[in-house]
Amino acid sequence: MQKRIIAVACAVIIIATLFVSCKKDMGYKLGKDELGFEHAYVTDAEGNTVLDENGNILVYQTDKNGEIATDENGEQKQNFINMPTNAIIEDDTVEIKLFKYNVPKGFKANQLGWLMKSGTEDKCYINVVYAATLDEDTTLEEYIDELTFKNTALIKAINDGEYIDEGFKTAENTREPINIANGKAKAICDTYKFLSAEDKVVHYASATYFTLGSDVYVASYCCIDGVGYDESFDFVSWLQNDLIIK
Repeated sequence: MQKRIIAVACAVIIIATLFVSCKKDMGYKLGKDELGFEHAYVTDAEGNTVLDENGNILVYQTDKNGEIATDENGEQKQNFINMPTNAIIEDDTVEIKLFKYNVPKGFKANQLGWLMKSGTEDKCYINVVYAATLDEDTTLEEYIDELTFKNTALIKAINDGEYIDEGFKTAENTREPINIANGKAKAICDTYKFLSAEDKVVHYASATYFTLGSDVYVASYCCIDGVGYDESFDFVSWLQNDLIIK
């Protein structure tokens, strides 16, 4: 399989520098994305992330202990972060393969169909992407738990004052079941908000997970470093009223 290489800083996907750790010469790089989720990014010998021939970012599958999972032959299991490659943008609507949605005020769609908030240098955005395919014996709740289990310790550490020097005084996490797309899909909304000593939002990420068949999709609203955060913007309401599943 022919692979293309990109630098981690490439604008295709924004990897937050917060809480990033690297393992050199191991063939992968551990890092938390803008949602606070840790991935083991597949890398080349020079430490660059690797794409497959379709432009998807390759990651290794990890188990509940954060270790890279292997198959029955001892080979490391790979997955990918899939993003829309084509978007039809017309007036204030965006249409990608499985979804259509309205562009909220103050946002503008890019060529991938991501909604970028104006004046935020792409630090505040909304997207809807494929996340994973569930095994027959894995529920959506179990998938989210496995994906986010390390975040519990991180939130506790912040609230215990361990990250006050990095500008994080308190951290909040809420999770709630919701209906989206005019009631067509049941979903789980998982939201993280970090506050500074001045009670200013310095990181915000809300991820709503839902399934179509056995495939998991996630709709995200992210404000990296708190840039673009607007308390009056109701992301859940946007999902319920402005997202259409074809």
